[in-house]
Amino acid sequence: ITNSGNWNDTTTSQVNAAYGGGATFINAVGGTYTKSAGTTTFNVPFSNSGAVNVTGGTLNLATGGTFYDGSSIGSSGSGVAQLTGGVLTGNGTGVFTATNFLLTGGQLSGNMTFLGTTNWVGSNFNTAGTATIGATGTMDITSAADHDFQGHAIVNNGTVNWLAGNLRSGSNGSITNNATWNDAASAQVNGAYGGGTTFTNAATGVYNKTAGVTTMGSGIFVNQGTVSVTGGQLDLVGGTL
Repeated sequence: ITNSGNWNDTTTSQVNAAYGGGATFINAVGGTYTKSAGTTTFNVPFSNSGAVNVTGGTLNLATGGTFYDGSSIGSSGSGVAQLTGGVLTGNGTGVFTATNFLLTGGQLSGNMTFLGTTNWVGSNFNTAGTATIGATGTMDITSAADHDFQGHAIVNNGTVNWLAGNLRSGSNGSITNNATWNDAASAQVNGAYGGGTTFTNAATGVYNKTAGVTTMGSGIFVNQGTVSVTGGQLDLVGGTL
């Protein structure tokens, strides 16, 4: 299916490849997919070069897909847009944007920018690329699940609220905090995958520890900004201050 115009979705249903042999839903350049009610699950890859707006109901991307530069996906009001499975790839230089997006499963690859509020629950970033939280963006890291970013760069230019779950990486995966990182977790940052992991609190970065016990693994933490511990405990195992 190729949508180059307006696709209005109020159904509770799915798109699938029941006959086998592969299938794709393409929201082309100029295409607008609007989900306003019901629950739709894509069990085929979703290829997006246009705009996806979820104003009501739920849109599940269960088989990932490819999002190209200039494309967008976002939710508002009672709408929920979420990745639940497969690999969602940002194909380009950085630039599809996700606004109020829920990451519950699957994997994210390539380059992307998150605006609004993003809830990182269970997806992973275990591929090359850069995930950027924009200046107007907030990422909430929730659930006790491990949050993995092997070989991936995460750059915060907005606000991160780390509430639960270990942050695990390796293969030179990195986090750079250029703005505000609020830590109320009882968890750790570690190099579980081997090959190097860094957490850099940059010159403009403010790291606020308010509750729980956080351990930064051996040699991981690099501080060029401000670290404030007003509650809980922050354990630094080596690193550069």
